[in-house]
Amino acid sequence: YGENFVLAGKVLTTEPQVMERYLTGPSARGYHLHSYRLLKPVFPTASECPVFSGSSCPFAKGDATFLLSLDNKGSPDEPHALLRGLMFKFLLDPAACARGSKSDSYAMSLLTKFKAKYVKQLEAGDFTWSDVELPALVIHWFHYALFGLKLDDKQFETLWLLYLGEGFPPPGLKYYFWPTVIGGKDKIAGTTRLLSEVRADAVKMYEASVGLKDYKTDAPLSKSDFCNAMIPIMTLAGIQGPLSGALGVLKGKWHGEVPD
Repeated sequence: YGENFVLAGKVLTTEPQVMERYLTGPSARGYHLHSYRLLKPVFPTASECPVFSGSSCPFAKGDATFLLSLDNKGSPDEPHALLRGLMFKFLLDPAACARGSKSDSYAMSLLTKFKAKYVKQLEAGDFTWSDVELPALVIHWFHYALFGLKLDDKQFETLWLLYLGEGFPPPGLKYYFWPTVIGGKDKIAGTTRLLSEVRADAVKMYEASVGLKDYKTDAPLSKSDFCNAMIPIMTLAGIQGPLSGALGVLKGKWHGEVPD
């Protein structure tokens, strides 16, 4: 705990200088999310070091590749900066920004279809859009914008099971908190599929995506390791974050209305 401590999600401190130092200085969250402890053994690690060797390798075999657990000291040669750099180079590059813009016909078609269903359900007093239509939009839209994936039904089913199946918390999120899934005992409720298999299918999907077609073999992580590292990022931020934000907008300020 040191000079500050966490209580009910609030950072409490009596020294403004301490607050400034913790907010602006390097972060090292470790294996925690909010007030919950995460299970380190189930997070992805590097399976190989494709370029470097010995102590100079930024990701030696077995090193953690969970971005939020890595120290952020600002050095461009350290794992956090390298992994973050790969994300911006391949998934948040100009091509991804273009796919997520109003000028992209496919992205706009996803939004247009959702808006039509949203309006129809609102007029009927039906709010199932918040359980089905909106989560489906988030999965389709973010996988298209980031990875360039136009999901078919089978691909969508895989990603739905991983990121949203079983309600909340979904399998892909529970995987990082509960030890019952370790050792392969991870069958997704209501299905015959194992979470480990669904995760593996998602990784293969990402590896073959348009967004990563130019992924270099001389990157500090292999493409497979990078895609594995993106699973918890998509689980925690890529899907749940935007979904929660969109629900807040559509059920809050814009409730009963349709934002442009």
